[in-house]
Amino acid sequence: MRELYPAGHGKGSVNPRSGSAPDRYIQSVGLLAISGLMFIAFLFTSSWVQNIQKLLSITRDLTGVHYN
Repeated sequence: MRELYPAGHGKGSVNPRSGSAPDRYIQSVGLLAISGLMFIAFLFTSSWVQNIQKLLSITRDLTGVHYN
């Protein structure tokens, strides 16, 4: 993953066309991913604990590692 330019780096202000478009794209993709994850979490909030327990049991069955 590419590192984001720190604030005030100057690349976007020097050449907005080439400098800020990838950063804006990365930011929008990150926001989209975060909002999507929050939406999924919101969908499964009611059975969130059961889902985590299911995931743990599946990984326990696959790897043989026992958590609790």
